[in-house]
Amino acid sequence: MAKIIYICGLGHSGSTILDLALGSHPDITGLGELAPIVREEDRSRHFRSGCSCGNNARSCAFWKEAENILERQATTTEKYERIIKYFAEKYGDDHILVDSSNNSYNYLSYLDKNHELSVIYITRDFRSWAYSRHLMAGLPVGYFLLRWKLENMKLLRQLKKMRITPHKVGYEELVFHTDVVMKDLFDEMRLPYNDAVLQPAISSSHIISGNIARVDPIKRSGFIYDSRWMLSSRLIYLSALTGFINRTNRKLVYSRLLKNGIKEFPVYGSRRRQDYSRKYN
Repeated sequence: MAKIIYICGLGHSGSTILDLALGSHPDITGLGELAPIVREEDRSRHFRSGCSCGNNARSCAFWKEAENILERQATTTEKYERIIKYFAEKYGDDHILVDSSNNSYNYLSYLDKNHELSVIYITRDFRSWAYSRHLMAGLPVGYFLLRWKLENMKLLRQLKKMRITPHKVGYEELVFHTDVVMKDLFDEMRLPYNDAVLQPAISSSHIISGNIARVDPIKRSGFIYDSRWMLSSRLIYLSALTGFINRTNRKLVYSRLLKNGIKEFPVYGSRRRQDYSRKYN
């Protein structure tokens, strides 16, 4: 039974940098988005791309031999099992595999029943996500605001149908309070924490399918926040119409901040301030 961490959520929400960060742990290696690599029609393109290890996929220490085991005809789950077996041969049975394919693919049900699966659901603030997608695609911000809501609800419904309860992580909380959120996440997954996960630049992950951040030395140097949305007048004008989205946003993106109440959030909470005041004042 393999140990697998699956990162789920909308694309462009931080799954690649989280994959890299998890891959900095000595017992974990990320493989990026496995779903398109398993699919026949997408595989060859990804094997021509660059790996996060710094090599081309076909000269990468991990992927250079993996392409052959995927070429033979088989079902999606059979091909996935081949990767799991190959991964275990490379790293050992207890090493943890990370798949950051984002979507709630049907093979998750299989993995949940046949392996030790942890699902992380990462969500980026709807304002940041929508504005970033607007700048990339040129479509109206309002379109992406609505899409954020609908697609997140769809993904969560699919996980619920599979009876999978994910560990929810907000990208903003992860960026601004990385150590607090990472420790909390590892506790939830019942895995030993190692502060190496705070340094995605030293990751041992082999990502050939995923955000270009996988090979960008600046973007993979740490959890860097894209704050361009804060300058958007469009979002200010639309703010009065986004109340129905903000409720979902609070639950998904800021769940850890709200867990013990805003006043008690680690670092800024009143309890920590009082403890230090008693000790030093």
